[in-house]
Amino acid sequence: MYATTSWEHYEGKNGKRATTLLKGSGLYDSYAVNIEFKGTVAPQITPVQAASQLHKTLEFSQYDGNAACASTSLNKPVVISPSFAGHMAVCIDKTSNSLYEVSITWRSMSFPVPSFDQLLRDSESCRYEKTLSEKAKCSDRISMLVSSYNQLLSTFQFPGQNLVTRAAPAEEPPQAKIYRDESNSFVVKLPTMPTIESGSQNNAASKEYRVGNSRYALSIMVADRAGNETSTSDDRETLAKNAAATRLALSRASAVDMSPVANGRYVGRLIDGVADGHRLRARIFVTKSHVFSVVAIHRPDNQAAEILADKFFDSFEIIE
Repeated sequence: MYATTSWEHYEGKNGKRATTLLKGSGLYDSYAVNIEFKGTVAPQITPVQAASQLHKTLEFSQYDGNAACASTSLNKPVVISPSFAGHMAVCIDKTSNSLYEVSITWRSMSFPVPSFDQLLRDSESCRYEKTLSEKAKCSDRISMLVSSYNQLLSTFQFPGQNLVTRAAPAEEPPQAKIYRDESNSFVVKLPTMPTIESGSQNNAASKEYRVGNSRYALSIMVADRAGNETSTSDDRETLAKNAAATRLALSRASAVDMSPVANGRYVGRLIDGVADGHRLRARIFVTKSHVFSVVAIHRPDNQAAEILADKFFDSFEIIE
């Protein structure tokens, strides 16, 4: 990928450290590969033990693609500082009991990263979106970093040792995550785990389960019926009031269609319209305990998001 790009290489004193850097400029990211000698260890020490002693705040496990190395989790980069993260391994040369730290780091030069958890969710979602449509336009920075790290560790070896006997760990194909809320009231399939926010809706306690980025937004609002201003003892009347309230909230939307929809034994209302250039779909359901508002928003020309929203609605199931 970067064959035509200039890499800079640095050597530490006495060859104890070697860093190869792809420097970002303008709107590009920076990557660095670092190999550093850390001393010697006792012959009986394993890579996992050495790594745990060297970095007490990190968790390491044996790396499947190289018996000489222990690695941090491939599922989540080590966050070094804002906009700066990477993967790290500790490897032992058994011929000399020499200890080396091997790492690859990524630094964003194009945008600030407010939360690496959000970056992980965005990358996970992007991987899934690309399985739905070849036209999906998104950046999966984390998978690219993991792929490069796997290539680095699976080919890293010491002189006189033939360690590359197994392939790097295979990445699992992306799949939708099955999510069940803590009160066991619904189950749904999502591209990544949701963020949860507690609040109130119509003076009733509520929780919103949200997944989204600049390409789409999926949301499930669960509001208690007890104390709800739009709730009465009649289910149909409560449904009508909540559908009307949702429709009022979409007063800026055009071409709004409202029609019946069902979820198991529960009858609901489907609202479909366009607002600010985005397609907005909502499904409202009423049970004895809750009012469910299930919403998807995306640009109408985004095929991957359209398919994603369809699968989101199809998978949503009330189970209380």
